[in-house]
Amino acid sequence: MKTPAFTSPIAALFISLLIFFYIPTISANNNAISLWELQQGSPYGTAPNGSPAIFITAHADALNKMAIGTQLTLPFPNQKIVLQLTESEQNSGNITIWQANIIGQSSSGSASLIVTPKSTRINLFTNEGSYEVQINNTTGKGLIVSEDDLIKNVQEAEHPTLKIWTLSSEQNAKGDYAVIANTSVFNRLQLGWRLQITLPQNHKTLIATLTHRESQPGNMTIWQGKFSEANDEEFITIVTNEIESYITIKCSEGTYEARLSHVTNQGVISLVNDDGINQPTQPVVSLWQADLVNYSQSNPVAYLNVNTSAIQQLMVGQHISLFIPQLQQTLTATIDSFNQPNRYLKLFRAAIDNTRNGYLVIKVSQQDARVFVSLRRGLQYRAQINMISGQGYLTDFFSTYYGTY
Repeated sequence: MKTPAFTSPIAALFISLLIFFYIPTISANNNAISLWELQQGSPYGTAPNGSPAIFITAHADALNKMAIGTQLTLPFPNQKIVLQLTESEQNSGNITIWQANIIGQSSSGSASLIVTPKSTRINLFTNEGSYEVQINNTTGKGLIVSEDDLIKNVQEAEHPTLKIWTLSSEQNAKGDYAVIANTSVFNRLQLGWRLQITLPQNHKTLIATLTHRESQPGNMTIWQGKFSEANDEEFITIVTNEIESYITIKCSEGTYEARLSHVTNQGVISLVNDDGINQPTQPVVSLWQADLVNYSQSNPVAYLNVNTSAIQQLMVGQHISLFIPQLQQTLTATIDSFNQPNRYLKLFRAAIDNTRNGYLVIKVSQQDARVFVSLRRGLQYRAQINMISGQGYLTDFFSTYYGTY
């Protein structure tokens, strides 16, 4: 029998391409299950780690209807993403891990869903970026965060840009630059607000966005921020109280420190480290050992035996390592800034090695210490350490905040 013309190699290739491009455009069927609704009123807010967030109310019963082939609708303010479940794996502790593909015309990508009896976590990877979704299965409360700043429709008026100071043009006898400060700014800061900062010498202007806030005893507040379109190794830290504010700026020009008086509205800023100057290399010091005997995914609290002497002797330039059992990974970091807002508290910040991979903040007092770890894609961990006993524990920051485990 004569072979028809359309079965030629070229025609076969054309048919293959049609099939290839048809598969991702599967549309959602009418039986797709909606996994959540957006919070009534404005769904926009701030996650516990300071990131912009979208708050949701989940349909907990939908989790009991999932099977391979099930389609799930994920509502966002501007669109609906549809997932189709493709694989399922059951782990110990009643943990189910699902794999899914994004289908339809609006977006493409994949997702993984980790479902436990008490919580659900969805890691969503689209052609626009990545999201992490956290849901408390008991209360139905949840949120969507994005380390790629993909959450849209937050009005510009909600996040004003505030000028912190005006610089003098010349150095004083100590090599510092005097500033006239707008210290009233520090009494009304909010997460997401932007700060305009002018550097001495070249008078370069930087814009920092506030991403993290933590209150301390004595009306003290610690703010963390990052510079627009910069990596996690460039940041601003503000330690403020009723009397003064102490600011550390780490950027490509170097590290600057400023101290501002709320009484006189005056202060000074100085360059304390030129990043072009080679710093003495410090050995890598491990901060803790984790007890893995009692650790499991169903009870993800890691108990720590802490090297408290190493924490007490931390300094700028010190290389440290931290084992994170939840990741089964050891992180290394380098201390790149130090503040001592009062005689009872030391505040360190470290950039996690491998550029843009994250950062950590270490707060040390005589009685205890806390380590806050922030990684890409919304992964957050917090360690609470007793400096007297040398014991501590490490938890997932979201799970601690929402009680999802």
